[in-house]
Amino acid sequence: MNKTRDFNFYHKVVTSLSKREELRSGNLHEALRIILRETAGALDTAQVGFWSFQEPEDAIKNELTYRSTEDDFISSGIVSKEKAPRYFAEILFEQVISADNVYDSPATQELVEVYLKPVGIFSLLDVPVMIQGEFVGIICCEQKSTPRIWTSDEKYFVTLVSHLISHSIEVDRRAKLLRIIEIENLTSSEVQIKNLLKTLPIPLAILDSESRYLAYSEKWKNSFSFKMDNPIDCCIWDAHENYDPKWIERIKLAQSGQRLFQNEELIKGIDGLDHWISWQLEPWKNFQGEQAGIVVICDDITSRKEADIILNHTAKLTALGEMAGGIAHEINNPLSILKGFVDLMQKKINQGHFNQPEFEQYLQKSSSTINRISRVVRAMKKISRDSSRDPLEDVSLNLLIEDAKDFMSEKFKAKEISFMVLMPQEDVHFQCRSVEISQVLLNLLTNSYQAVENKGWVRIELIVGPKMKIIITDSGMGIPLELQDKIFQPFFTTKDVGFGTGLGLSISRKMIEGHGGTLRLNPESQNTQFIIEL
Repeated sequence: MNKTRDFNFYHKVVTSLSKREELRSGNLHEALRIILRETAGALDTAQVGFWSFQEPEDAIKNELTYRSTEDDFISSGIVSKEKAPRYFAEILFEQVISADNVYDSPATQELVEVYLKPVGIFSLLDVPVMIQGEFVGIICCEQKSTPRIWTSDEKYFVTLVSHLISHSIEVDRRAKLLRIIEIENLTSSEVQIKNLLKTLPIPLAILDSESRYLAYSEKWKNSFSFKMDNPIDCCIWDAHENYDPKWIERIKLAQSGQRLFQNEELIKGIDGLDHWISWQLEPWKNFQGEQAGIVVICDDITSRKEADIILNHTAKLTALGEMAGGIAHEINNPLSILKGFVDLMQKKINQGHFNQPEFEQYLQKSSSTINRISRVVRAMKKISRDSSRDPLEDVSLNLLIEDAKDFMSEKFKAKEISFMVLMPQEDVHFQCRSVEISQVLLNLLTNSYQAVENKGWVRIELIVGPKMKIIITDSGMGIPLELQDKIFQPFFTTKDVGFGTGLGLSISRKMIEGHGGTLRLNPESQNTQFIIEL
């Protein structure tokens, strides 16, 4: 009987796999061994294999399959489109085949005699592996002996694993190209490199020492429009319309021997839409060891970035759900106070007792109460809105901290937690995305609220110096030494089920790093203390 796994478990497996150095080494065979073994263990299934499409998608070949019972790998078998046309049509059109019983499923019946029955397969889950819209293979998860109903979480998990395989294939192809450039003179290898470039599913270009085009991939040609038919031997910034000056500076730096890269950057594509890319500029040398030019590599990571944005937004909404009770108190209490002032003034008017100074005092307190409600609503709007593309703006850190204080103070009060805010008198301004800084503050304060016992304390400090510091300390006894390296990992949490996703600290750190700062735990503090440096 198969183990029941939940969504968070599978996300942890994928997150752990994505951090494995072997998946970035350029050794595809080793990457596949790790991915297939871990996937079989997570799904608790008989075997998991990778089958590659043979051009032009008329057959699939088993490149590697891990067998759980034997704890070994095999690589044998070819299935042609001619023998299984329905299966090929399904996998290329529907993209996911989930057969609880392969003998009853129309998509797999053609495979019964040629593959499934001889191997003893009873259920399978097949997901295609794609690179930039191109089908390159299939990850096949197979169950023997008994039927199996594949859950939606398992299908989503295998889809994420297919992305890891496609990324490993891209890394392998890129590594092969870079190795050719390292060991061969570009001039003598020009034809070979150009042929190899055509097979690469990523935008890549090779420039000489004068930043002139020597070669480029078809994907580069389709991604970045030229203003001439043949840009070979033309300087890159002369080959395109309105070439961005910042890229000229980057290329000149790379020509001096510096290796440059950026994991995320938003650009405008030739289709007029915004695209997220990761890029790197790699200097290359000739046989004499002289700087001979650079390789420019770009990956379109729009789909992955959009998935990150959705995950981030989900974490925001989860945080709002956790704070829902406190929000009701934050709004209901001042509303009750406001209603009390209105009722009191109405009663005095009905009794004919109008005292202007007394009424002015009531109105002043009412105005203050309305402002308090407004600050809570403003904080709610900030944390729930998608801020991923907000520009940097000049923001008062004092105001952001005050907003966080207003948002959390009622919850702390209900738990009899002392809440202290220490800030300089002068207004401290910083260029940032205020929504993201607010979310980080609320994440950290919420963690303190959940960790601190009744009648404990929480303190937030703003310190101005060479670097601005926001320090959040609570009366907790700190994080155990064995967990300090894990708390910033995605999906890691010490909270009970239903009280946290394990995303708050990892997303908070990423947001602060996106502002050029750091978020860290202070292991030297006697209490639990997090320090934001900007």
